[in-house]
Amino acid sequence: MDPQRCLHNLSAVVSRHPHDPEPVPPIVDVALARFKIAADTAIVGPLDSRPDLLQMDPYAFKRLVHELSEAMSYENLADPELA
Repeated sequence: MDPQRCLHNLSAVVSRHPHDPEPVPPIVDVALARFKIAADTAIVGPLDSRPDLLQMDPYAFKRLVHELSEAMSYENLADPELA
């Protein structure tokens, strides 16, 4: 398999030099006009029930990651302290 031919068949854009990135058009074009933007973020804050990971207690974050790894069947990430 020839890598250059493979990239050509995939219509890939490759920079000539690794330090000169080529711009890539977005895959999904989001129409922002479809969404309502709230001026005050405090209004929409209570609507989001997800935990704020940056404000989370480190031990609670560790438990969350452990539960996520179990749910995704990553037994090798299991922590004996949390069992």
